[in-house]
Amino acid sequence: MSRRLDGDSQGAKAPASPAPKRGLSANRLRVLLIGLIVVAAVVSFIGNSTDSRVLNALGFLVFLGAVMLYAIWRRTVRQERAARVFDREAKTDETRTRADQ
Repeated sequence: MSRRLDGDSQGAKAPASPAPKRGLSANRLRVLLIGLIVVAAVVSFIGNSTDSRVLNALGFLVFLGAVMLYAIWRRTVRQERAARVFDREAKTDETRTRADQ
């Protein structure tokens, strides 16, 4: 395997990542968030029914994970909306002065 000056190497390529480069979409994150909240509620309910501190703690940890995922989801929604506004502006060409250009 040889290394080129631009930093790219020749030879075996790194395995492809299972997730896309830009991450999960806001819709998928929302579905995962709802799923985590449901799992936290079920685990907490079972923990309270069986009077198990371990299950209650696990339910609380899952809920904290859902809170963190909520922050990631809000950031993703904001980025997707900002990208949509930018794309609309990029499609218009305001430098044209005549209709035939």
